[in-house]
Amino acid sequence: MSISNNKQFNNGFVLPAIIALSLAIMISGVTVMQVIASTSRDLNAQYFTSVAKEAAEAGLVKGGRCVSSNQLSWASLTPDPNRECSDPTIATTPAFGPAATVMAQDNWRSTFSVTQDSSNIGPILYSEGTVYIYRNNTRTGPYIAKYTKKINSVLSSTGNPGNISASTSRSVTKVASGGDHSCALSGGEVYCWGKNADGQLGTANFVSSGDPLPVQRAWPANAKVTDVEVGAEVSCAIVELDNSPNQNQVWCWGKNDMGQLGIGSAGGNSNVPVRVQGLAGKRIVELAEGTFVTSAPACVLTDEVDDVNAYCWGGNSHAQIGNNTANTSPETTASRVQDPNNVFNGRQIVAISANNYSTCSATDDGAVYCWGWSVPRDEFSPCGFSLEFFGLNNAQGCPLTWTYPRVQIPASFFNNQPVTKLAAGGWTNCAIAGGDAYCWGNNVNGVLGLGNGNNTNTRRPNKVNGLPAGQPVTDIDVDSNTACAITGGQLYCWGYNQFGQLGIGSANGNAVNGVPRQVADTFQDKVVTSIGTGFRHECAVATGVVYCWGDDPNKLLIGNSTTSRSYVPVETSNPLLKSKYPAIGIAAGTRHTCSVLNDRVFCWGDNSYGQLGNGDTTARNVPEQVPGALSAMTASRITAGDDYSCASTTAADGYDQVYCWGRNDAGQLGNDTTTSPQTTPTLVKGLPNNIKVTGLSAGENSTCAIASKKVYCWGGNNYKQLGLSGGAANAARQLRATEVTALSSKVSTSISVGYYSACAVANTELWCWGRNYHGVIGVGDNDTDANIYTPTRVNAGVIGSKRVASVSVSKRIDDTNNDIDNGPFACAVLQAEKNTVCWGSSGSRQLGDGVQRTFNFIPFRLPFVSAAVNANSGALANQPVSTISVGGRHACSLSDNTTVVCWGNSTDGQIGNGNINNSSNPARINTYGDLVVGGASRYVTAIAAGDAHTCAIADSAIFCWGKNNKGQLGVGDNATYSTPKLITSYNTVNSSPLETGIRY
Repeated sequence: MSISNNKQFNNGFVLPAIIALSLAIMISGVTVMQVIASTSRDLNAQYFTSVAKEAAEAGLVKGGRCVSSNQLSWASLTPDPNRECSDPTIATTPAFGPAATVMAQDNWRSTFSVTQDSSNIGPILYSEGTVYIYRNNTRTGPYIAKYTKKINSVLSSTGNPGNISASTSRSVTKVASGGDHSCALSGGEVYCWGKNADGQLGTANFVSSGDPLPVQRAWPANAKVTDVEVGAEVSCAIVELDNSPNQNQVWCWGKNDMGQLGIGSAGGNSNVPVRVQGLAGKRIVELAEGTFVTSAPACVLTDEVDDVNAYCWGGNSHAQIGNNTANTSPETTASRVQDPNNVFNGRQIVAISANNYSTCSATDDGAVYCWGWSVPRDEFSPCGFSLEFFGLNNAQGCPLTWTYPRVQIPASFFNNQPVTKLAAGGWTNCAIAGGDAYCWGNNVNGVLGLGNGNNTNTRRPNKVNGLPAGQPVTDIDVDSNTACAITGGQLYCWGYNQFGQLGIGSANGNAVNGVPRQVADTFQDKVVTSIGTGFRHECAVATGVVYCWGDDPNKLLIGNSTTSRSYVPVETSNPLLKSKYPAIGIAAGTRHTCSVLNDRVFCWGDNSYGQLGNGDTTARNVPEQVPGALSAMTASRITAGDDYSCASTTAADGYDQVYCWGRNDAGQLGNDTTTSPQTTPTLVKGLPNNIKVTGLSAGENSTCAIASKKVYCWGGNNYKQLGLSGGAANAARQLRATEVTALSSKVSTSISVGYYSACAVANTELWCWGRNYHGVIGVGDNDTDANIYTPTRVNAGVIGSKRVASVSVSKRIDDTNNDIDNGPFACAVLQAEKNTVCWGSSGSRQLGDGVQRTFNFIPFRLPFVSAAVNANSGALANQPVSTISVGGRHACSLSDNTTVVCWGNSTDGQIGNGNINNSSNPARINTYGDLVVGGASRYVTAIAAGDAHTCAIADSAIFCWGKNNKGQLGVGDNATYSTPKLITSYNTVNSSPLETGIRY
């Protein structure tokens, strides 16, 4: 928000409002005038409340700087408001200032005041932002109205608030919801919100909170949380010691009337975490909590090799602990599940869940075993369970409870696919098997997902109807009468909707009986990774941010203390769980870098051709927002080529456009000209209307995009790198986007443009075209002059008929000797195997095959699946690769468990392993530099290799390493770094003092 925007609000809004008001009076009289006045007041309240919140954010950062510098005056801090940092008369709760003015405008001014409090979790700053409204533009005399917003933050070790600076940004990896509270996992810490009458928030008090608060650390200082689960009035976490999964513990907090805390006694709730007893020496691999009633137990799985590797504790009213005793008293320490009849018979438990009165487990043979009450009937035994609430009878005189596991559901009920996850809530169970969702049990309000109008209870698992075909289900959760599943990175829910917990924009009771519905439009451009279902609300993690929705009469459940209910997902309000500038995309060019941060485009580095898009040709060594056309648009994708950049933007109607800027001597900007340079973004012409851009790649002098599943290219065509047919194949260039018709009948999913060549994945097949120097096209030969005019199927070597997931082609080499012989190569990721294959040049060992060679024309598999080697080299043993990025003469990959490895040329430290030696063996990078904090590796989500530098997104922040002669690392200097370095400074467009408060 800029000052000019404020003037537009104050000046541009008033005149139209007066005209509309006059017309309304003439037409409808006083009643309409009252409605308009009320609407205007509501708009003012929303606007000035948001201004107050931003002032409070500025206060947090200002106060944090005072703490870290131990100064008593703000005089040396910029800007200088000449106010004291602390009040010496207040020893335990120092106050920063009288209220400091952030911005004054017309008839109002915004201020903040900050106080500090010390606690066991570290210093906490509380900042209150206030907007005062006056009668005149001189802002004198008593104010006539004010708006306030108070926020808080735990200080990092540097004294800076942990919620504002990009250096301390957090990305949420999991969320869990119970009856009336939720918890989220972020950066190895836990944050909870909601009802706290029993201490289930873990904040050292019993005060409920509508905003996420940090759980008080009680575990060792060298530990981090790796998983969190939520029960009815209790929360539990797996805590890992010394960054070693072989040393972990379980800690719980909240209600303990039935031994839910596992501390050896029942009674005595705890508002701080306490360690569960009975698990010493066990390595915990999964944690499960019953989420609806206090009688539900908690259970864990261990990595023990024998068949019974499950332990449970807590409520045991119906033998749900499974310890084969007639005593149904609470179990107050973790008790091993017993198997007196050897029903597991050597099978290991791989998943576990607990509902109201029973527990179920899945084994490695695909069967499900259950114990306790309300267990589905075994259809192959006369003494399976007959449940009265299912409308069944007990004619055979079978027991109502089983105190030990029984075979209940054979693998054939899951189409003989392995069960990989179990979820339970109320009297309902669900599972993921072979990528499909199955549910069984009580079907109140259609929670089993059997289809519209089908509320029939069933003992037999049935596949959930209505989820998208061809997309595997990756997560599922169920409460008493609502269930949700993640498939293809999107969220679908079904069942009860009285409180709006389906997230579809309304609360309409049972109108959607049993039919999965995609949750609103909020997640359309985001990737959902975690889901937690509660009784009246649901929460999800999408692209590292927590969203909640449902009915929240006490303003506690949605994680936004100002919201009482929402029928669509709402982002949590507490900035502890989000960054001011969360990074979602990264691209490395030859000597510059660009990223999508908070839906805006930022660039830094070399700017000789205006490739930073800021209207000049001056280099920048810190990220700066691209102004002009992109400053008010939502960016979705970014790419950086040789001295130019491109981005796709998404409009309000959901459709995309592409903008490019920088060098344009070959028409690579696609704007019908070869005018070069062009220092601000220009619209690419020739793309169809109403498109969705799902791929975008800039190379040496040509650019390609995937628009609505078709490939379009433009720019230089001197080596036939545009892949065109007919007369266009011989054209020297194309100045606007032109379709690659050879791929028109296929669905394209990945595109990469390199040094005069390009590759695409279409129908999971790999197709390449352009210059074939050193066999980079991958067709099995090295004919330099045999430029490939049109896309040619790559099926040589290990690729064969295998499906391909993605591809990356090397960029131009920024080398004074133009050492092309050390240059072009390409790598791809196989879809099913998730292995990396590479081919082309290898003069700098960039093929990563462990040997020195000049080139390899035929794609071959990198030896990543060999026996494990030491932690810092060859580190992809048995780890599936999800992303590959090829630079000039080096490459980096990202595995599914966020491990980053790089290999090839490292004369400028671009492979990030602390030295400048070329390496033909992949080196693990997230054990070096700023990617490691407190001994733990950060959570890496994206990787981009440039000519001689590399950048990654981890915990929503950006880290770069390698060559930095033009400031392409964005770290504020031009020094070379051989290990990852955190970017800590960002410059914004049209910034006012209110916006720049985050950088005080």
